[in-house]
Amino acid sequence: MKATLVSLRSRYGLSQEDLAGFLGCSRGLLGNVEKNRRGLPPATHKALNHLLEALVQPHPPVEGQGLAPSESWLRNQRYRLHRLRRQIAALEERLHQMHHQQYLLSYLEVRPSLSSSQLRWIAARKTLLNTSLRPANWQRLATLQTQAASLEFALNLWGSRKGD
Repeated sequence: MKATLVSLRSRYGLSQEDLAGFLGCSRGLLGNVEKNRRGLPPATHKALNHLLEALVQPHPPVEGQGLAPSESWLRNQRYRLHRLRRQIAALEERLHQMHHQQYLLSYLEVRPSLSSSQLRWIAARKTLLNTSLRPANWQRLATLQTQAASLEFALNLWGSRKGD
């Protein structure tokens, strides 16, 4: 972890305070992590993963350089947007189906003519559905939607400048 953080900071000209501010931790904690005295808390580790993920994505040229992104970059980003939209649609459909199953199971559960084995099956299925409908899936959906929106914005921005 030490080498990753130190090289990240030096490569992008960030101070410990700058990086700590983004990660939502103290400069002291970041210093201790860099010296291998402590590990990153889960929330801080998640923020670092988001930062590292953003750094490995191909970016268009910085504004003011007078350069437009290449057709290849635009094509790759359009394809990436297409994949994100497909992932969003699939996840939305799956979550929608799970909600319908949950409703059906709740309805069946109150039926008076069910056997004990059927009730056990319903209880097990509801437990499985509750696990699948946990907040992480909704957060994943929100993350995908945010990524798609920002990518769409960038593509629209660069697409409109292409004629400039």
